[in-house]
Amino acid sequence: MKKTILSMTMTSMISFCSCSFAEPAKQYFLNHISGNMALTNNYIFRGISLTKEEPAVQGGLTFTFDSKIYLALWGSNVNFISISGEQATIEGDASIGYSHTVKDVTFDLHVVRYNYPGASSATYNELMGLMTYKFITFIMGYSANVFGYHGSGTYANLGLNFDIPARYVYFENVNLSSGIGNYNLNRNVGNSYQDYNILIAKTVGDKYTFSLQWVDTNHKNPPYDGSQWVVAITAKF
Repeated sequence: MKKTILSMTMTSMISFCSCSFAEPAKQYFLNHISGNMALTNNYIFRGISLTKEEPAVQGGLTFTFDSKIYLALWGSNVNFISISGEQATIEGDASIGYSHTVKDVTFDLHVVRYNYPGASSATYNELMGLMTYKFITFIMGYSANVFGYHGSGTYANLGLNFDIPARYVYFENVNLSSGIGNYNLNRNVGNSYQDYNILIAKTVGDKYTFSLQWVDTNHKNPPYDGSQWVVAITAKF
């Protein structure tokens, strides 16, 4: 009988402990995770279509710790041939970084690994830095092995981001952004080039964003890096 009572007591304690610790842990996880899903008519990466101007389904998850360190996963369908002749159909990116905001300045430093299952020769790593001051954003990235071509690439982009007052467009929550980038590539990778973009977006509620973007480059390797229009619907959760 004592053994039975002791067993019941221990079981009650374990059950109590499970309830006490599981719920806060679950709530902590939910409070620190964010994600998004997007549908777009074209996946553009630095001015070049990685889907041959075909539609893409994209999504990502980010877990941010109290220390401002974060882990992120992001994926999309793609359509290109790697340097070794493999067909890339899926891109899955994993990154770890640190982001912090002080008054009007936000800075972010992270390492991202671009993975292409089925076309592993195109997989590569990149170190990225981002700084935002009010409506100005500057991005810098460096990789020693761009798309597996055994050559380096340094990417820099300067962008502007504005919320348009409703009195000018008759709608709330409309944003206009633009950017100009320069991709300095080793000869093993290809010719260096510039890319340009202008994007207008309308946010509906606190979850959905509809956007229209114009993209162009001076790379001139048609049909996947000329003037292109991108329409996207994005949902945050």
